Amino acid sequence: MEFTDIYKDRYSVRSFSNAKVESEKLERIIESVRRSPTALNRQPYKLYVAQTEEGLDKVKRAMAPDYGQPVVFIVCSQRNNVWKNRYSGQDNILQDIGIIGATILYAAENEGLGSCYVCNFDPKVLQSELNLEAEVVPECLIFVGYPSDSAAPSERHSIRRTADEFVTFI
Repeated sequence: MEFTDIYKDRYSVRSFSNAKVESEKLERIIESVRRSPTALNRQPYKLYVAQTEEGLDKVKRAMAPDYGQPVVFIVCSQRNNVWKNRYSGQDNILQDIGIIGATILYAAENEGLGSCYVCNFDPKVLQSELNLEAEVVPECLIFVGYPSDSAAPSERHSIRRTADEFVTFI
């Protein structure tokens, strides 16, 4: 699949079929994460993959939406391994997590799967449910699976600014 097809075809799936996702596809998605760039190659993340009923229930208890997703990637930051910009003093964790999240979204599309990036959940509840150490913080959830027959992009999906509205060449 061409990358242009991947980013043009991908949309946030909010209705998944109950078809099981093959472990080989999950392994390839995980491999793409493993090879993703991070600041200073610190790799300040942990990934949890919920696919059992017990694991998915833990995600639901964190008040996350339920679209019938068979797999949830729980992307966590490892706050004790973050690179900080020496000029601004800001850490780079959100950029690194964003890279990991986008990688999962595009890798899932490449595997013929649908996905949805979710930040609407209680990270403290999920941290407790997964018995995570204090420095491991759930940052986002990525729902993955086969779209249901009724799945379709939202009405907002195709609303995009023109490049002239956000690009300035200097």
